[in-house]
Amino acid sequence: MTDKVQSKLYFQGQQIIALEGKTSKEYELLMRRDIDGVARFPYQEFITTMTDHDQHKQYVTELAVILPKVLSHNPNYTFSFNLDYQ
Repeated sequence: MTDKVQSKLYFQGQQIIALEGKTSKEYELLMRRDIDGVARFPYQEFITTMTDHDQHKQYVTELAVILPKVLSHNPNYTFSFNLDYQ
């Protein structure tokens, strides 16, 4: 499960495995970018986006479009979405 935000960033769903035997599918949405062929958290790009007013406004505007799409395309899943960096 992958959904793009901005031109190079995307969200990747990482399943959360419950140790108690829950049957619901829960995912954490992780922001990623392909860096040298590996999906990684784009730390420097994230810091720039969070500190530059215009880039941050574009980022939040795009989140407002893409997150409802993620939810509507996956109605049987539960998502954890953290705005902090990882």
